[in-house]
Amino acid sequence: MTTILAQRSDLAHSSDWAFKQLFKLESECRSQTPAMQVKAIGQFPKLLDQFPFPTLVSSAFLKLGDLFRSSSNSMRYHIAQVFESSRHHLLQITHTEELLKRIISVLYSNDPIARVLALRLIGNASVLFAKYPEAQHGVLLRYQSAHPLEIAAAVQTTELMLKYSPELLKIVWETVISKAKDSQVSDPVRAQLIHSLQHAASNLQLSIRLYDYCRAWVYSSESTTTVRIAALGTWKETIQPHNELKLKDAAAVADYVSHSINAISNASLALLAKWRHGGVSSKDISDSADILTIIQKLNECIRVQFDHSIMAADFRCIRLATMTLAHIESAPEYRSIPRCWELAEIIYGLSLRVLRGDVSMATTILDYAQKGAFAANMCDSDSADLQTTVDHAKMFLQLAKTTFLKSPSTTQDGSNRQAYRAFIRSIMMVVNVASVLRETNIQQSAATIVASAWYTISRLQGAPYETDYTKQFLKVTWKWCRSVNMGAVISDSFYELLAAKNRCVVHAIVSILALNISLSEQLAKKCIPNVEQLVSSLDSSGTSQQKCQDSFWKSVAALLIYRMQLLASNSSRRANDDHTLLAAEAVTKWSQYMLSQNASSYQVYAASFARLGPPAHLCRRIMSLLSSCGDWSALAYFCRALQQNKFSNSLYEWIHAIYMLADAESKSENIGIYDDLTDRSLCVLRTLSNQTGTHHIYQQFLIQLQKEFISIIDGWKRVGSTDIAQPSLCFITKSLSERTHAIANQINYVSSSFVCMDNITRGWIDNMQSIVGSIIRVLAFSKCNNDLGQSKVLEINSAIIACIEQCDTTKLVVGPSFFSKQTNPEISTETRPNLEGDTTTVVFSGSQFHFTVEGFIRFPADRLLAVVPRRINVSVWLSQHPFREDSSHSLQLCTHFNNIAWKRNGTSQASHDHLSATGYDGTVWSTIWDSATMFSTTIDSTYFACPCAIAIPSLHSLFGQVDTNMAAHVHVMCALVDSSDRVWYIGPYKSYPLTISTTARS
Repeated sequence: MTTILAQRSDLAHSSDWAFKQLFKLESECRSQTPAMQVKAIGQFPKLLDQFPFPTLVSSAFLKLGDLFRSSSNSMRYHIAQVFESSRHHLLQITHTEELLKRIISVLYSNDPIARVLALRLIGNASVLFAKYPEAQHGVLLRYQSAHPLEIAAAVQTTELMLKYSPELLKIVWETVISKAKDSQVSDPVRAQLIHSLQHAASNLQLSIRLYDYCRAWVYSSESTTTVRIAALGTWKETIQPHNELKLKDAAAVADYVSHSINAISNASLALLAKWRHGGVSSKDISDSADILTIIQKLNECIRVQFDHSIMAADFRCIRLATMTLAHIESAPEYRSIPRCWELAEIIYGLSLRVLRGDVSMATTILDYAQKGAFAANMCDSDSADLQTTVDHAKMFLQLAKTTFLKSPSTTQDGSNRQAYRAFIRSIMMVVNVASVLRETNIQQSAATIVASAWYTISRLQGAPYETDYTKQFLKVTWKWCRSVNMGAVISDSFYELLAAKNRCVVHAIVSILALNISLSEQLAKKCIPNVEQLVSSLDSSGTSQQKCQDSFWKSVAALLIYRMQLLASNSSRRANDDHTLLAAEAVTKWSQYMLSQNASSYQVYAASFARLGPPAHLCRRIMSLLSSCGDWSALAYFCRALQQNKFSNSLYEWIHAIYMLADAESKSENIGIYDDLTDRSLCVLRTLSNQTGTHHIYQQFLIQLQKEFISIIDGWKRVGSTDIAQPSLCFITKSLSERTHAIANQINYVSSSFVCMDNITRGWIDNMQSIVGSIIRVLAFSKCNNDLGQSKVLEINSAIIACIEQCDTTKLVVGPSFFSKQTNPEISTETRPNLEGDTTTVVFSGSQFHFTVEGFIRFPADRLLAVVPRRINVSVWLSQHPFREDSSHSLQLCTHFNNIAWKRNGTSQASHDHLSATGYDGTVWSTIWDSATMFSTTIDSTYFACPCAIAIPSLHSLFGQVDTNMAAHVHVMCALVDSSDRVWYIGPYKSYPLTISTTARS
């Protein structure tokens, strides 16, 4: 519906207005004033972004092509910039060959600068032109030019075209190789030529030939630094399972890892890191010598970096060298010397102590290694005890649990932020080394080090710019620990980590618990004493400290997660045990305590809330968990006890709406109070939608659905419990029967309108469908009508009540999606011809009205949805009344319109053609009115265009031969069909005014 899916304001104008703007820009581009020309060209990207329709895009780029062919070089430069900035619109061009002809004509001009600009434009539009032989041949000819800019432009264009047309490499291979070998060509151009050859990695024959070329460029004494760096990078890309780096070449490349130029050193390390040691025979002395040479060179490279502090060292260099050593030491003949693990421990230990403030940031890595518990000489030792790695890891874990010498904060200055980044990189190096070595002791040590890192991060107040960085780290390390069966090393510390100051750690733990019921059970047992302790101390003011406050609310969240999982797994008995109910009771007692404090004095209440209140980032999570567990009474108390000035006005109003909903659910036995509270909750949500623009249709529809459901259930119960005489009893039963069938349609509509619905809410929907389905089956079997006697009606009612009593619960149970932002895909539409203009469209009586519905699908940027769109269904129909904006807040009206749109008994397109040819009568008029026709179209990327036609009734058949006009409205509703052929009624729904006239021209 229109409010379910907010329409983009930048598509509000008509396409006619857009074409007028396009013509205006074209005329300004042909002005005699250069400033006006440049300004007009700069407006093209904005116009295309505002109206990204294929017809407009094609026209705009063709006009730019004409301007490019006839303009000066300065104008051509700006036009090439437009092609680059609007590259994402190029695939919508429908006249590609015509556009290419305009550009190619400039490519063969006598002006070298014009040819350079043409090459640049072809490169920017390579997604279109890469596979056209004319463009390929034109670019290839430019390699023969003597102008250096033209050669450089040809190289750049070739590289861009190769991304979209890999087969082009076979055509330009010999030309590119000859130019790359030519020492007369400038170094930047040669480097770019060599870099463009990386596309040969996917070709078996060319990659083998390129391997030899790259080796020659690297070893050649005539190669400059720029060429050697490019050759090393391209050589690295050619390394594939069928084209592995040879041991002799790896030993030769190792000579460059300690090069004085960092770019060469890093490039050689990156190449060497792709070498895989396949094992060496003890008789092959030369191969063993090569491997020892590689180890020696890598250790020398690491020693150079160890002379710097953890801040100044090249961490990428250390990581690549260490990982290469790990691949060597993973072989059986070198497994007794895990030198790479010692290096990883040294780096992590120093970064941990620098972050804690135990060691100065200026301390070099070598000084720390010599003064610490590690061997200073990293090459001469012949063996190492793997058991000591476990002891070192435990030492790190114990160190992470001790109090910091100072309170480091990643928000203090740039150096602390740099120290934090170095700390995270060191942990990832530990994980990577352990993954390569695959030793059980080392993997256990790595998991313990990861746990120590979690402890350290939990005690830091993370800066906003580090939130995503930390979340990704926690996610990756947890997955790794689970993959090597070491998840228990971290999960055993979850209880202590719940007291974390860093939100990322708390959110990570809560997310992990929500997916694992066994971990939730273990943690819940540890959290019970903590919750009991603080609840018992609520009566004595001043005894609870901040630490107790944080751990209390996090423990409550852990207990609620465990109860939610038990309910989801149908363990109702365990879910109603005293221990699992403790969290809701604790929330209720805390809320009652805060309300009593507020009754005495607001100052006392504010002080108590600051001391005992929940952290702001946990409030919504606790509300979500209470609702998922069905603890509405506790949720109502909790919302009342929250301090208003801790939240924004709109957020507190939303909390107030949730409070009234929770209060209604806790008092659902009194239908009058329940209806009043739910109506007030809905009123607040509608007001918020109108005032703030934040749409709460999802919440409103679920509340309306539950309200009608409770009303129907109460109605059936009242029929059986009260003495009602005939015929009133039969009429009431028939009314309830109609409402039951209506709510069945509403349930189906809601379940197919919101992609964002979580499993808990969908389970509640399924339970409601089951109850309503049982009632409908009883009604269908009994054939309820007005002729039934009183005894038969009461018998039907008894059967329905028996169905209701068999269900688990009739209470509202909603999951996290109810408390989060809606994430439906958005469909923005407009019509051609435009029907939204200031003037009403006039159509001829008795004709067919043809129009096209086009638009775009936009998916939420913050999360990935499981829905993959395949088609768009568009239903159109005529109506006497428009669709009002306030109608979209009503679930009953939306379901009614949805039934009109998707019912299958509407007149088909063939019958429309027949009726328009033969004329209408009164019967036909009633058939056409509010009878929908569905059209379907495929989706091209995210764009769709669906031609539609609707039959216009003949006014002469109704009013005789008198000329007259009549107002009507054409309704358009869109639905998305996913890859599983499931239809999602996500809208939008629009109505457009029409004037049906007997005098209008067809």
